Amino acid sequence: MAIGMNAKTNLTVPLKQRFFLWLSYNVAGRFIRLLKKTVRLTIIGDENLQTLINDGGKAIFIVWHGNIIIPIMRHIDEGVVILVSEHADGEIVANILSSLGFDLVRGSTTRGGSRALKDMMKRFKSPGIIGITPDGPKGPYRKLKIGVMILSQRTGVPIIPISAYTSRPKFLNSWDKFHFIRPFVHCVLIYGKPVSIERGLTDSQLEEKRLELEKAVHEVDNLAENFFKRPG
Repeated sequence: MAIGMNAKTNLTVPLKQRFFLWLSYNVAGRFIRLLKKTVRLTIIGDENLQTLINDGGKAIFIVWHGNIIIPIMRHIDEGVVILVSEHADGEIVANILSSLGFDLVRGSTTRGGSRALKDMMKRFKSPGIIGITPDGPKGPYRKLKIGVMILSQRTGVPIIPISAYTSRPKFLNSWDKFHFIRPFVHCVLIYGKPVSIERGLTDSQLEEKRLELEKAVHEVDNLAENFFKRPG
């Protein structure tokens, strides 16, 4: 829970950690809002999203952990639900996302996974979008985990692979090669074609589908990364 929303709950948290939680909620979120105003954003494939919005209003976004900032900037204050890990770093991420108007489900494929899956399934009783980083919270780098496929399979909600890139990319030295967004850059955000996961798949068929979905994310990655290499 964000410290700016429920400070009393965080009184048992060590002072240093409470400071970073306060900083993430009150400073980082404002910085991202300001950053959004400085960048130029080109959106490709928005019709893939709008088709699902018009047909039931439900979608699952997947984007690699290191590519999350540009999709976040685009969907500020839209009430998108984001899956955030229960690891220590997840508290800071949760604070930032809360300050930007996102709703949260806490858990991951390795910690709180079953509870998080049930919570996300409940969210889809109503129209909405859930965003997941399928290689998070700790990798392996750009290797898609199966949890998002189970969510799609059980709810019937299609998955939209997303990628993003900038005209002047800078990457942090982290496991996810986090794409740091500079002010005043040109950004591209790409929504791929929806992918549905059928029920009743065998283990081998599910693995084939996982590889297919992972490939779909890599394909939108390539489109995004090559966008600024075009002539002119």
